[in-house]
Amino acid sequence: MDASDPGIRPEAVRTTLARLVAAHAGTELAAEDFALPLAALGLDSLKLVALRGGIERQSGRRLDTDLFFGDRSLDDIAEALVRTPAPAEPGRGEPVEGPGADPDHGAYPATEGQVQFQFRHELLPEDTAHNLPVALRIGRRLEPDRIRHAVAAVMARHAALRSTLGEPGTATQVLHEPGTLPLDFAHWETSTDDEAEARRLLQNAAHRRFDLTRGPLVRTAAVISPRSTVLLLTAHHAVVDYWSLRIVLAELLSSLLDVRLPSPAPARGAVDWVRHQAHALDTPAARARAARAVEKWRPVRDHLLFPSGTPAPRRRTPASVVDFAVAADLTRRVYEDAKAHGHTPFVLLAGAYLRALHEVTGQERIVVGTPYHNRDDWRFAGTVGYLVNMVPLLGDFRSGADSDDLRARTWREVRGSLETAEVPFFRLVRALEPPRHGQNPLFQATLTFQQSADGLLDDGFSIPWSGCRQSLGGVEVRAFDIPPRDTAFAVSLYGARDGDRLVFRLEHQEHLVPARTAGLLRDAFQTALADLTAPAAPLSRTGTAGG
Repeated sequence: MDASDPGIRPEAVRTTLARLVAAHAGTELAAEDFALPLAALGLDSLKLVALRGGIERQSGRRLDTDLFFGDRSLDDIAEALVRTPAPAEPGRGEPVEGPGADPDHGAYPATEGQVQFQFRHELLPEDTAHNLPVALRIGRRLEPDRIRHAVAAVMARHAALRSTLGEPGTATQVLHEPGTLPLDFAHWETSTDDEAEARRLLQNAAHRRFDLTRGPLVRTAAVISPRSTVLLLTAHHAVVDYWSLRIVLAELLSSLLDVRLPSPAPARGAVDWVRHQAHALDTPAARARAARAVEKWRPVRDHLLFPSGTPAPRRRTPASVVDFAVAADLTRRVYEDAKAHGHTPFVLLAGAYLRALHEVTGQERIVVGTPYHNRDDWRFAGTVGYLVNMVPLLGDFRSGADSDDLRARTWREVRGSLETAEVPFFRLVRALEPPRHGQNPLFQATLTFQQSADGLLDDGFSIPWSGCRQSLGGVEVRAFDIPPRDTAFAVSLYGARDGDRLVFRLEHQEHLVPARTAGLLRDAFQTALADLTAPAAPLSRTGTAGG
C-alpha cells in the first residue's frame, strides 16, 4: 500500500490490513473475518488506535474516527481506504505529515488541563492528589550513578519532563534546556529487602508537593539493597499522563537493564500537540461538536453525586482505598461477552459502575468522567506530556436498570461521548456555568481502565497492589505499591487486566465517601458486572454493537 498512489488497489489494502491486525491483535485472518466486528477480532480501543495509526502512516490518508469503533469491520475500513483520495484532505486537525521537532526551550501556551491543575494547586495548598508515583522492585542492584545518568538522559529526550508552569494566571508552560533544572534524585542503601522499610523511605518523595513554577516536576528515588532496587518515579500530572509514564518507564528500564523494549514511532512533542489541538478545535465542524456537547450536558449541569451541605474550606483531600480483584471466571466472561456483542470490555465496566453508583446513591441520573487519550493522530502516539481529556458519561436509570438494556444504552453513550471527546472538559464547563459546590463540576466520580497496545509493560503494573511481575532480560520487575495520600475526586475506580483476572483500586475522599459507602460501591459493581455477563442472559438485538 503506497502512500503516493492516487488510488489503492483493494487486494493491496486487504493484505496490509491482515498484516497490521496480526501485529496488533496476534490474530491471523481468514477471508470471512473481514466482515466481523473489530472487537470480535480481539481489538480493544487502544489496539484500534494503534491499528489506525499504522494504516494512516502507510496509506498517507486520514480516516474517520467512526471507522474504528468495535462494531465496525475491516471491510468498512478497506472500502474507505479505496475511496479516500491522496493526499489526505484536512479533517479534524492538520493533514498527515511526518513527526516534527519539539521546541527545546522557551515559553508556550499551556493546555486547558494544565491551567486547571495550577488552579487546584493554589486552591488546596497542602494537597498532593496530582502527584503520580510509580514504583518498581527490580531484582538487581543498580548503582546510584547509573540511575542518575539514565534519568538525566530520559529528561533530556522529552521536553515535557523539563517543563514548568508559568505564573498563575498566565496560562503558559516553560520548557527548560537540558541540564538547567536540578535533577531531583535521592537514594538510600539498606542491607535487606524489607518492603515496609522501602515504602517508608519512598513515601516522602512520592507525596512531597511540587513547586509548579520553579520545578522540577519530576523526581526519582531508589532504595538499594545488595540484591534488589526499588525505583520510584514521581511526576506531577500537569506534565505527564499515564500513557507518558509507560513510555518513560520503558526507556528507563531499557537503559538500566540493557534490554530492548518496543518503542513508539518518533513523535511530535507536547507543545506541538497544543498547537495541533488549537488548530483542530478552530473549525466549523469542531465548534458544532462543542455546541452539541453543551446542549447534551446542560440538563445535568448541577449534578452532584455526594452532597455535603455547606462546603467547608479545605487544604487537602485525603484518600482512602478499597482494593479488590474480579475472579478469573468472571474476567473471562467479560472479555468473551464483549467480543460476542462487538464492543470493548470498557462498555461492560462502565455499565456496571454506573449501575453501582445509581444503586448506592439512589440517584436516577449518574455522570462519571473517564480519561480520553487524545492520541488518535499517529504523530502523537509516542508523545510524552499531558494530552488526556476527561470525558463525561451519562447513565440514565429513570426507566430502570435492566442488564440487557443497560448494555445497549452504555454502548450508545460511550460511542456518542467519543464523538465529542476532543472538546476540552473545562471549556465545556465554562459554557455550562454550573453552580459551585466545592466539588468537581458535572461529575464527581471517575472510571479509568488502563489498557495498552504498546507491548512495553503488562497492564497490571498500573494497579500496583496487584504485585504484577514481568521478566525483562532475565531480571524480574515487580509492581511496588505506594498508596495515594490524596485523591482529586469523591470516588475514582481504576482497573486493569492482570493475567487471568481484573484488578481494581477504588479511591475515595474520606470526608465525602465513608468506608462503608465505598465497600457498598465495590460490592454493587461486582454484582452488576456478574449480571451483565450472566451466561443465561438473552442477547439483545440492540446490544450487538460497541465502542
